[in-house]
Amino acid sequence: MSSARKQKRKTRVEMRTEIDPDSADEAMLILCIAHPNPERQGPQFDGEQTLIEPWAVQAALSRRRGGQVLTEREVAEIRRCTRDADTLRWPRRPGK
Repeated sequence: MSSARKQKRKTRVEMRTEIDPDSADEAMLILCIAHPNPERQGPQFDGEQTLIEPWAVQAALSRRRGGQVLTEREVAEIRRCTRDADTLRWPRRPGK
């Protein structure tokens, strides 16, 4: 065995990933998936607050075929985080 092979040691590589939630917001703004929320801007808020565009929320709602019925709390949260939420078409509830 050559001396180069004997000297070659395996080094352990440790990878660390830190996720910055603001970077996701920035990406969604660039891609026009989100829009700045004019009602929640300023130093009293933790970073720029955004609203998700209705077309993106509608796409997510449309993928829920056969999923569990949304709770009132979930609906309220979706409405709070969606720009122009009144334009959303909600999935039918069973029996309706």
